Amino acid sequence: MRPVRPSPVPGLRAALVLCAALGLTSVAHGQPWTGGVDVRVNQDLPVRNQNETALALNWSLPGNLLMAYNDDPWPGGPGLGYSYSLDNGKTWADGHLALPFGMVQYHDPMAAADLLGRLYAGGCANNNVVNGSSGLYVYSSTDGGATWSAPAVVSFDGPQPPPQPATLNDRGHLVVDTHPTSPFVNHVHLTWMKDVGSVGPFGDTWFSTSPPGGTAFSARLRISDIPPGMSRSHAPHVASGSDGTVYVVWADYDITVPQSPATFWLDRSYDGGATFGQDVPVLGGIATVPPVFNSGIGPDTQGDTAPIIATNPIKPNEVYVVYNADPDVVFFGDEGDIFFVKSVDGGTTWGPPVPVTQPPYSYGPQYAPWIDVKPDGVIDVAWYSAGLDDGPNPLAWDVLMTQSADGGATWAPPAVVSDTWTRSPRNPFAATGWLGEYLALVVDSTRAHLGWAQARTDSLGDIYYDRVENLVFRDCDGNGIVDHQDLSNCGTDPRCQDCNGNQVLDGCDIDPSDPDGDGHVSLDVDGDLVPDECASSGVGKDGSGRIEFRARPNLTRGPARFHFGRALPAGGTVALFDATGRRVRVLAVAPGAASVAWDGTDAGGEVVAAGTYFARLLYEGGSARTRIVVTR
Repeated sequence: MRPVRPSPVPGLRAALVLCAALGLTSVAHGQPWTGGVDVRVNQDLPVRNQNETALALNWSLPGNLLMAYNDDPWPGGPGLGYSYSLDNGKTWADGHLALPFGMVQYHDPMAAADLLGRLYAGGCANNNVVNGSSGLYVYSSTDGGATWSAPAVVSFDGPQPPPQPATLNDRGHLVVDTHPTSPFVNHVHLTWMKDVGSVGPFGDTWFSTSPPGGTAFSARLRISDIPPGMSRSHAPHVASGSDGTVYVVWADYDITVPQSPATFWLDRSYDGGATFGQDVPVLGGIATVPPVFNSGIGPDTQGDTAPIIATNPIKPNEVYVVYNADPDVVFFGDEGDIFFVKSVDGGTTWGPPVPVTQPPYSYGPQYAPWIDVKPDGVIDVAWYSAGLDDGPNPLAWDVLMTQSADGGATWAPPAVVSDTWTRSPRNPFAATGWLGEYLALVVDSTRAHLGWAQARTDSLGDIYYDRVENLVFRDCDGNGIVDHQDLSNCGTDPRCQDCNGNQVLDGCDIDPSDPDGDGHVSLDVDGDLVPDECASSGVGKDGSGRIEFRARPNLTRGPARFHFGRALPAGGTVALFDATGRRVRVLAVAPGAASVAWDGTDAGGEVVAAGTYFARLLYEGGSARTRIVVTR
């Protein structure tokens, strides 16, 4: 993960066009912030096309994560791809959920977890035959993702005799009610659309539910009220409230007409999905994004407008929806922004849209938002953005994330999660790219976990994971710049250093009012803006005063300088050690020097790896210690 730059770098677009002409699909730009380094999830051959992610955390097995994704989602593909991790996402193992009998391709992956240690994965499958068969399937695992059950059949529609159009089970979304206060805790809820024909625009929204275990799904319910043949349901999404209410939201618009206006509809169930009421309009007249996002070198990737829903776990009547839309109807260049709407009465009425993306981060296409809410009510939103690095006619897709701590009224400046930008993964069967129709975002109490697709090592795409700590979006000193940007771009300003490595600005640590709210306050008796716990001191034999040993900057991408607070008449040495205690470099301090420079290399002249390093000053009459964090 890396901090957002305030504006695109001048001249970068021309460089990107040159890279594209040379066949380069990924260029590293900026440096990853210490909050996380992207991990490639899938470990399979580079000839496969991966995209469209779903992510789950095993609430009963700490460190266990599941990622489901499209893995060559074309006729003859290996099945639904999944990877699981047992070490908090540091390493992953791969597998495939085999295609059900008669099916030849999987799409629209799903993933979820209950509170009993069970993981769920699934997707939509079809036999790629005109007027053919399609279905919706769910698998479960009780060993962290190593082995999987046979699929539970949620929906199946067989071939239709001509001239009847086929029914395609599409865009499934799975959620488990994980609210301990809910009467339906650990129940598995699933919604999807049934497309009438393979190209639309007509379709309906359906729902099914299962008791804990995911093996006994209920009879399918058609929950969209607009009559069949008139309904144009698209991209349904389901959430459960802490009181057990089930919410399903979807868009209704003609996907065959570019930028056709959409209406979002909501339906609710108060009996765990057994019955649903009358559809409620959430928002109408929505300017949808174009079906294909364009770039300076032509069509880039397919897109759509889809609502994603979440509930507030501590305020059962607060329901949230995020979506992307293109209200300025600029068809080339700026093709969408992210918006948020909110209900405070359980979905009966809805407030006006609030922009999540703000200039300068709103330029260019913003696509596929996802939302989740932490146990304390903090809202996280992540999405694909192609406007950050390339100016007009963007080529570059990043993953951005933001956060709201006031119920969606205001949003923090976004952070860039992905360590590099890339072109969208290529679709080998079309002239456009294919990021997929969604990315993955799941939160716990202290961090957000994300999964997405990027074309870094080949043009077809791979799946990546990173996690974002809550502290990313704090602004403890109230300067309008989130703390992680202060830490990354501080220079020598003592107020935005982090001498004790607790990811809190020193200027906030030493404020008795505890503005960062972490319950920790450092003293600064001498008023030098450095927490006293970091100012190691000693009195030399010459009696010349206190030693204050610190690095400036103490969060660096390479060069730094160690300061002593006074001159050392006899000189000394500064030894640097890595986190394992291995000595990596010794710097000689000249007699009379008050500081010594370090170029960020080890004793062999190699650039040191990112991490925390400990420095020990030895001088005539004493020693002192400090530390420095290196990012790459």
